[in-house]
Amino acid sequence: VPNATATAYITFSFAQYDAASNFIARHWASKLNPAWLDDARTRALAALDTPVAFLAKDLTTSNFIMIAFQKLRIPLLLVSTRNSPAGVSHLVTACKVSAILVEDSLRSLLEPQLAHIPTYSVPLINPEELLLTPNVPPIPHCTDVDAGDIALIVHSSGTTG
Repeated sequence: VPNATATAYITFSFAQYDAASNFIARHWASKLNPAWLDDARTRALAALDTPVAFLAKDLTTSNFIMIAFQKLRIPLLLVSTRNSPAGVSHLVTACKVSAILVEDSLRSLLEPQLAHIPTYSVPLINPEELLLTPNVPPIPHCTDVDAGDIALIVHSSGTTG
């Protein structure tokens, strides 16, 4: 993972990466829906959760957020920053997201008609600080998750060739 100034790399062990993603998952669950952390949460309950839209450029932040939401068993709509504001609005509306996570530098992609959807600023993740976060309990897993359940919704803007 590149450090905050992208001048060097920081190595995470699997245990450190797991602990960091648990910390991030707990942070977002506490903001969006504490029921996501319920030990009794089943696949049927998880299926009631609608996707969360995510707009970010920073790869480190994106990586940790994607893993955190996978741990929570919440589908994440990855919205390309190449989309126009109208395109973002269409995707977010069509996928019936429950919340939008966005880097502050990308807020201009959110049209006013999305104001009714709770929107949260995603701070850029500093890997050096993340290594110092306290260990938290692991995320309870839905024991009956099916391999066919949606994890990520990826939309291609068609500009990649």
